[in-house]
Amino acid sequence: MGIGPHAPQTPGALPLVRQRARGEGKSRIARVAVGEGRQETQAIASGAVAWGLRDVLVAVALLAGGAAALLGAARLLPPGTPLLLFPLIIAEELLILGLALYFGHARSRAPWQALGFRPLRSSLHMVMTVMTPAASLLATGLYVLVIGHLGLRSLLPPSVAPVFRGLGPVLGPLAASSAVLLAPLAEELFFRGFLLQGLLRPLGTWGAVGVSSLVFGISHGALGMVIPAALAGMLLGALFLRTRSIWAPIGAHALQNAIVLSLGQ
Repeated sequence: MGIGPHAPQTPGALPLVRQRARGEGKSRIARVAVGEGRQETQAIASGAVAWGLRDVLVAVALLAGGAAALLGAARLLPPGTPLLLFPLIIAEELLILGLALYFGHARSRAPWQALGFRPLRSSLHMVMTVMTPAASLLATGLYVLVIGHLGLRSLLPPSVAPVFRGLGPVLGPLAASSAVLLAPLAEELFFRGFLLQGLLRPLGTWGAVGVSSLVFGISHGALGMVIPAALAGMLLGALFLRTRSIWAPIGAHALQNAIVLSLGQ
């Protein structure tokens, strides 16, 4: 039977054809989305970013020099003057943020997505974001128990609560807000978005996670914070590689800082 303008049509045939067309269109869109997701995963795993090892080394050297200068300035402050310490803390976070934005975006001319500015794609990623600080705090608790049992008090993490209380009723909440908002944004952009991805190609996944986490731990200054912060950095790095979104480690970092501050008050 011919198909033409005068050919009889089966009732419901046209809706069925439309449904099949819609289904094929949705399947094609889904395949494209899956393909793009796989390409992003492969790109991150291979270290395919616009900056290289030289940029990473220069940025880390600048961070180390800036942090050393700020630490020297902090040691020149009279004892018992936390009000003067607050601007130095903010300056360090702004330095970290500036280095991440310059080397990871402005200098390399890479798109914002290269630093991980992508939305979280599933509810599982959100659950992982919430569970990561819980795992980090558990690891820190075990570390404190072991170090305390061994009597190595110099390796215990220092308490931050007295510093925030010493800032007074105005700067205290402001400093706490910066610890929950500015610090996670700046540090995750630099250590996960920029540093971790810049080390993937020369070091591989585990090497990049390990080295970036160690640098993250050392950047906290206090000897007792190196191992706990490095452990947290490893969890945050794994979270970033799994979700491919910088918002996940930023959220987890902010949540952990908020919990630590609330428990220390």
